[in-house]
Amino acid sequence: MQLVAGASSLGCNPAPILIPTTPLALEDYRFRVEELSPAGELIRVIAYLDHPIIARAAFQAAVEQYPKVRIRLRNRALVMEEHKPE
Repeated sequence: MQLVAGASSLGCNPAPILIPTTPLALEDYRFRVEELSPAGELIRVIAYLDHPIIARAAFQAAVEQYPKVRIRLRNRALVMEEHKPE
């Protein structure tokens, strides 16, 4: 991590900001949008994400893009949402 001093228009001392200098490994991302087979087996990971709002938006976009495919949103081991086509 790189330490960067924040800017402030009020002249007070801002809190330092940490910026990652190395990219995250795929297993370090908290959220995953996954495509599943009809039996529930993992076919592929559509997206790796680190922010919950963006993860839900990616899940919704995947459901709209692939309405006949089984899609799951996970936060590590927790299944947050799952789309099962009828």
